[in-house]
Amino acid sequence: MKHHTERLIFVRQDGSFQAAVGIVRGTLAELSPHLEKLHPNEKARFRELKHDRRKKSYLLGRLAAKAALTSLTGITDVASICIDPGVFSFPVVKCDRIKNTQISISHSRNVGVCIAFEETHPMGIDLEKTDKKHRHVLEKQLTNNEKKWLQEGDYSKIPIYTILWCVKESLSKAIKTGMTIGFSLLEVKSMAMEDQA
Repeated sequence: MKHHTERLIFVRQDGSFQAAVGIVRGTLAELSPHLEKLHPNEKARFRELKHDRRKKSYLLGRLAAKAALTSLTGITDVASICIDPGVFSFPVVKCDRIKNTQISISHSRNVGVCIAFEETHPMGIDLEKTDKKHRHVLEKQLTNNEKKWLQEGDYSKIPIYTILWCVKESLSKAIKTGMTIGFSLLEVKSMAMEDQA
């Protein structure tokens, strides 16, 4: 298993807010030796999972979350942190030593990512692999206005469709509704490409 963390500071007019990102990469075989990092409740849920794909995504998310939370809070006893599902399946951090901290988790293939943040600055994160096979599913989620400005711009369809999906899913996670909200309510009005070189 490989992992990386990064601390972030967001500055607004009313103050600065801290966050941390945890990224984990690995196969189920590479992740399984790290089960000791799970809280007993998380281990019990893991053991109930039947399929290897679901087991891998569960471990990717939980281990990325533990890495992000350690980076943000300094707590190294990650097995004391329990991440339970909320009413719409969003992750809820439960630990006596962690207050006013939330997380957003995503995973795709062999990569899991989590952002841990102060609840005063809500965030969401999403990770998707660009795949031509998903074009029609992604295209169905576009509003008429999004289709119009996409046609006017010079965009490669599959990558931009995937980016729009990620933007909407991240926002739905930040407002804690997840996929229960229609993506048309999360319409993107415009997008600008910037060269960061």
